[in-house]
Amino acid sequence: FPSHDIRTAQIPSLIMKHIETTWSKLLEMGMAEMFDAHYRELNDGSFELAPDYQRYLALESLGMLKCYALLTDEDELVGYANYLIHNNLHYSKAIYANEDIYYVKPEYRKGWIGYNFIKYIDNQLSKISDKIVVGVKTKLDTGVLFERLGYKPFETLYAKVINKHTDF
Repeated sequence: FPSHDIRTAQIPSLIMKHIETTWSKLLEMGMAEMFDAHYRELNDGSFELAPDYQRYLALESLGMLKCYALLTDEDELVGYANYLIHNNLHYSKAIYANEDIYYVKPEYRKGWIGYNFIKYIDNQLSKISDKIVVGVKTKLDTGVLFERLGYKPFETLYAKVINKHTDF
């Protein structure tokens, strides 16, 4: 009999580490290389991928950006999440953590890996914020995952491309 579970043989490592980190550290770990795969999977082609690295660093220096990494036991980056921390303009006494981006490589979307990563992030953000807001793409709907973690739908967003400004 094999000593490992055949159902998990495709996943190189099931021992996952969750860490709070910085934008710069995520870049050093390989987040920028993962952007292309993330973009190809979810983007509708409306805009070219062009992250504003300087603005991310500025937000981080103001304490308005929290970054998280999902790592294998060999410290390979296989997922990341970034949240913007701010006082809500309508509810000024509430601190919101708005999801900016989250991604887990497809081969690591099995079992409880993504669930446990979001659960870890929720725990970390609960120390500094009152409400966590995430967006779910219609192209890859992860709403069921968030609902299992206690999230409730409260708003539907629609987008319309009205102009492609390339000069800003």
